[in-house]
Amino acid sequence: NTTVLEVIGLLKEYNLGSVVISPDGRQVAGIVTERDIVRRLTDGTEFLNGPVSEIMITDVHTCTAKDSVQSLMEIMTEQRIRHLPVVDDRAALTGIVSIGDAVKSHITRGRSELATYYSAADIFVMPSLHEPLGNVILEAWAQDIPVVSSRAAGPNWFMRDGYNGLMG
Repeated sequence: NTTVLEVIGLLKEYNLGSVVISPDGRQVAGIVTERDIVRRLTDGTEFLNGPVSEIMITDVHTCTAKDSVQSLMEIMTEQRIRHLPVVDDRAALTGIVSIGDAVKSHITRGRSELATYYSAADIFVMPSLHEPLGNVILEAWAQDIPVVSSRAAGPNWFMRDGYNGLMG
């Protein structure tokens, strides 16, 4: 019996992008997103006082805690959705993952992998002539790795040949 306005209140109060609709706090009956509400507004505002069950998506894609971040990102991209309820092996709701959560995890893992590569290196060579910012050089310096670079725009901002690296 929850109204759409009550769901909007939850979205606002907790700064959410979606609300999972559940009769008992465990079973996933549906999901309502900000997008669902905004799209309905073009037809008028009468639905706002109606039950959320009239606008919720009932064919809900879910995931489990065992799913990889890559698989979550693929589902979200293919289905054009931004939120996936997380369920356990009995299909009981345990949480929700947003596209922002997936991207953050992906970026964090990528940084960790880069740090592993940098820490294994004795020297960093940046041969590109098209490095406009020089960020990779800063990353190498953060790992205390000597740098050899081309004279691209980015490295020219940070490096002095023979002082804090070699430029060719």
